[in-house]
Amino acid sequence: MLNCKTATLRILVYVFNTLIFLCGAVILGLGIWVMVDKKGLQMQDTYIVASVGILIGCGALVMLTSFLGCFACSNKSKPGVVIYCILLMIVIMLKVAGCVVLLVYYTNTSRALFNNYKQQYPGDPLVKEMWDSMQSMGSCCGLEKYWDWENSAYYNSTGNFPQSCCTLDGNGVAVNLVACQNGNPTFLHTLGCDAMLRTYYYAISATTVVVILIEIVAAIWIICLYQHIP
Repeated sequence: MLNCKTATLRILVYVFNTLIFLCGAVILGLGIWVMVDKKGLQMQDTYIVASVGILIGCGALVMLTSFLGCFACSNKSKPGVVIYCILLMIVIMLKVAGCVVLLVYYTNTSRALFNNYKQQYPGDPLVKEMWDSMQSMGSCCGLEKYWDWENSAYYNSTGNFPQSCCTLDGNGVAVNLVACQNGNPTFLHTLGCDAMLRTYYYAISATTVVVILIEIVAAIWIICLYQHIP
C-alpha cells in the first residue's frame, strides 16, 4: 500500500514538474518576445523593463528547477527535495515581485510613453521608428485614441497625423493618405496603442499567476513524497 502511494506521488511530481517546465518556457518566451519586439517595451520605463527581465530570469530558473524536482524524485534524494523547495519558493517570490512592479508602474509608464511621442516625435529617430512601427504593425494610433496626436508637437507644426496611423490596402499602401493625415477616421486606425500594450502585460502576468499556482501544488506533492523517502 505504501509503495503504491509513493509511486502515485512520484507520478504526480513528474506531471506537475512537466507542466512547470512548459509554463516556464512560455514565460521565458513571452518575456523575450516583449523585450525584442519593437512594439513592446523598448521605450518604456526602466522599472517595467526590469520587471520583465525578472520574469525572464524566473522562466529560465523554473525550467531548471523542474529538472531538479524530477531528479530528486527519481533518485529519492531528500537533500534534492529540500533544495528544490527552496528554489521554488525563491522563484515564486520573484515572480510575485515582477508582476506587482509590472502592474503598479503600468499607468505611470503609459503616461511617460504619451509624453515621449508628444514632445519628441519625429525629432528623435528612435522615438519615430518605434512609434511608426508600433502603430503600423499594431493597427493603432496614439496612446488611447487617435486624437491624442492633436496634442503633439508634430501635429501642431504640420496639422497632420503620422502616415503610420493610416489604414493600408492589400499591397501595404495607405488607402487614402491625404484623408488619413487630415484626421478622417474612415482612413486611419482609431484605436489607441494602449490596448495593445496591455496585452503584453496581462499575457505575462496571467501566465505567471497560473505557473505560481502549479508550482504551489507541485511543492505540496513533493513535500508529501519527502515523507516517504527513507
